[in-house]
Amino acid sequence: MNAASGGPAGVRQAIVVDELGIAIGVHEAYRLKSAYRPLFSKEGDKLVPIGVKASTVPFTGGKQIAFADFRAGLNPADMSGVIGLCSALGLANYRHVGIDGLDLWVGYHPILNGELSPWLDETVDADDYEVLPRPRRLVCEFDASEEHRQALIGHGGTLREKGFGVAIGVFGSKHLAETEFGLSGPDIVRVEAGWFAQAYQDAATARLLGTVISRLRHRGIRVLVEGIASPGHLRVAHKCGADLFQGDYLAPAALGGTVFELEPLSIRRLLDEPYRVTRHLG
Repeated sequence: MNAASGGPAGVRQAIVVDELGIAIGVHEAYRLKSAYRPLFSKEGDKLVPIGVKASTVPFTGGKQIAFADFRAGLNPADMSGVIGLCSALGLANYRHVGIDGLDLWVGYHPILNGELSPWLDETVDADDYEVLPRPRRLVCEFDASEEHRQALIGHGGTLREKGFGVAIGVFGSKHLAETEFGLSGPDIVRVEAGWFAQAYQDAATARLLGTVISRLRHRGIRVLVEGIASPGHLRVAHKCGADLFQGDYLAPAALGGTVFELEPLSIRRLLDEPYRVTRHLG
């Protein structure tokens, strides 16, 4: 079976459903499973669950492989079909998160050319969508590459008109300065884990990050800091003024079908707790 066959209409044929009702994508010898990582918003002295970020975990021969390795081996002609399928799987398996009304972040790729709805429309039956847990809003996430920054300029406004949220990853203040924040700009900027790690290690970088976050928030853009793996990481992200938080210290990623028990987290307690990470993915 080939996920790329038939474009958006071929998504249903590329999805099989296991005995637990979990949708799995099929592309040649690969089985594609969904994973979700919780996102938290700062509200007073609490971190409140606000969304989950969907990702795709490829398996072949029963073994998990890195998504980058899987994508590197794709036939270019199959790319749009596979990327569309991955986004569709994120929505199809959201029901298993078991929490209604969270934002659902799905990866966006420029090859989709501003179109995401056709892939998602092929995933969930209308009758089911009315009764199953469903996301409050879909957020299309662009990565930090030049290709994606240019696609944001071209497609961001179109996606927003269709009701999607728009987010983009950034790495460093120079990269941020090169990103357009006009009418087609993002609702959310994601500070990538590598840049945040530098801010955690270097006080000058942390001050710069705080200035950048303040400037973005002044423009009405929310800021997500990812890669929070310890109380120290949380302390720096909180001090820099981040709006949204993500990382293993708060809640690890888990494959679709895992029961999420997401409750508001006390920032004060998290800052006082020893390092704690529970891994759900190998």
